[in-house]
Amino acid sequence: MSVVGLDLGNEKCIIGVARQRGIDVVLNDEGRRETPAMVSFSDKQRYIGTAAASTATMNPKNSVSQIKRLIGRRFRDPEKRKSLGTTVLDCVVGIPVHFSELQRRAYLDAAAIAGLRPLRLMHETTATALAYGIYKPDLPDDEPFNVVFVDIGHANEEILSASTEARLNIEWLMDDKDVNGHMKREFDCLTADLLERVKFLFEKALVESGLPLEKIGAVEVVGSGSRIPAILRILASVFRKEPSRTLNASECIARGCALQCAMMIPTFKVRHFEVRDSFPVSIGLTWKEVPFEARNIVFGKGSSLRSAKVLTFQRSGTLLINVFYADASNLPPGAALKVGTYQIGPLKTNKFEKANLKLKIRLDIHGTQFVEPASKAVEKEREMALQDRMIEEMKEKNNAVEAYVYDMKNKLSDTLEDFTSERESEELGSLLQQTELWLYEEGEDETENVYITKLAELKKVRIG
Repeated sequence: MSVVGLDLGNEKCIIGVARQRGIDVVLNDEGRRETPAMVSFSDKQRYIGTAAASTATMNPKNSVSQIKRLIGRRFRDPEKRKSLGTTVLDCVVGIPVHFSELQRRAYLDAAAIAGLRPLRLMHETTATALAYGIYKPDLPDDEPFNVVFVDIGHANEEILSASTEARLNIEWLMDDKDVNGHMKREFDCLTADLLERVKFLFEKALVESGLPLEKIGAVEVVGSGSRIPAILRILASVFRKEPSRTLNASECIARGCALQCAMMIPTFKVRHFEVRDSFPVSIGLTWKEVPFEARNIVFGKGSSLRSAKVLTFQRSGTLLINVFYADASNLPPGAALKVGTYQIGPLKTNKFEKANLKLKIRLDIHGTQFVEPASKAVEKEREMALQDRMIEEMKEKNNAVEAYVYDMKNKLSDTLEDFTSERESEELGSLLQQTELWLYEEGEDETENVYITKLAELKKVRIG
């Protein structure tokens, strides 16, 4: 069984698959790494991906692209099983951080319809950060290394990159009309108001991070739009650092999602790397006795995913709970603030007393609220799989300490005998013996970090 990461963009779809040797990007039937995220409908047939893109110019009214912009507001990926060579069930799907409750549920529904089992929805910038950090050997161990990740999304990567002008060609813009022309450096002037909005977002992100400029180690840009010179100049002026592009701009999200999926599956061995994701919007509650303006903030902005809160009520009859996004500034324009309404009850009490009701509110791994898994067995299996992985990693570190003890014992009486004094040999031998006894007694069932620390302490002992 393969585990995959899905990056469904506005223009193209990329699928990364976790294999024992690393992360591969799946090739489509044409041998390409990117597949158009498009569906085209004819009278008798549905065209998907590359086939849809080739027929869209002749059938524009029945062709659908930009699906990410449409989903959840009022799809099935191209078939990859042939390339993977096995059935795909587990996956991690990348989504924009600003997606609303409805959009997140729509993605989960789409995955279920496709016969997939999404282990989590992962914010695209988080997936990018994982793909960046897990392969960086030069990150410091003693202090955080703060990186600004900027995903600018799709654009024509050739526009105004190095040439003085770019050709503009739009087929079937409206009423069967084509538009042709040339765009010169006037692009910056025409987009000045948009560039100001982009600059404001960068400045806002810097302020909300609470980091001084000198604490920012790097600025990493991804997405085809990252090649626009005007945006790169704004980034450099705001963060006082030249933007870098060390990641594959098109594939990093799919690779990050595939890595996260592999980390959640016990059968894959992946470098230990902790991922902490958060929700960008405050979430509030209101009920009948509380006006909308006075709603309680349950999860503040930046709350960790997989959080839970418990509220206690004394009620009789029925309790009606409304859930709202408390701040619309981090949501797309026009997004609904209301998440949902939940009815609890009626509560069976007599007229002289009220029932004590404890309400558990969850912000789950997908960033959705009040949503219990469709099957508790699936959630239980996921928890058991994560637990299995932790146990396997603990055993691996335990074995590493034990192997080092036996190896050093053999070397003390063999290859290191001529290079150690009697005192050094006795001291190290005593330490190894103590460690061996510890492994079979109180150290038999310790955490992974304890074994890592113990091994590091042994390796610090210098001889000769």
